[in-house]
Amino acid sequence: MRYTLTKAIVLLGFTTGCLAMVIPRGPYPEELHGTWVGFDPGASYFYRMEIRERGGLFATSFSGQQPELYRIDSWNLGARDHLKLALIGVSTNASPLSVDGSASSGEAGTIRIRIVGPRGGSPLEAVLYNERMLGARFGALKRSVESSRLRTVTGKDLGDDPGKWLKEYSTDVVPVRKSNPQ
Repeated sequence: MRYTLTKAIVLLGFTTGCLAMVIPRGPYPEELHGTWVGFDPGASYFYRMEIRERGGLFATSFSGQQPELYRIDSWNLGARDHLKLALIGVSTNASPLSVDGSASSGEAGTIRIRIVGPRGGSPLEAVLYNERMLGARFGALKRSVESSRLRTVTGKDLGDDPGKWLKEYSTDVVPVRKSNPQ
């Protein structure tokens, strides 16, 4: 009896644990619609990708060279969130590329891409982020820094609303307190 009760409790605990696990889902194709921007780990190549329901645009820029522009003829989000793009060169300097990767969902979703050029070789890899999400987050950071700079200069806490300090201090240039060299 005691053995059977112990076994039942262990089994119940295991079942409850399994049911409580959250298995993340991949993105739906509609969640990829929009503009994505990013770069390779060395920040030599920059990428911009606009995904629409049917097609889109893909651009790449190497440091010091003219950007290459491609039309996304088609794209597919397959099993295990595998993303495959079929590109057609638009700009005169666009060399044939093969682009595939994977996508993740959520507010800070990303698209990890692998780019292989016409000569093959090692693929370039990059992480792309939703441009709208990046803009909102960078904007919040900028407002926070501007507000903090004003608190430092004025000694007043005007909150995180730039409108409040614009009313209080209507100037185009915010002076920065210089440290006293000793």
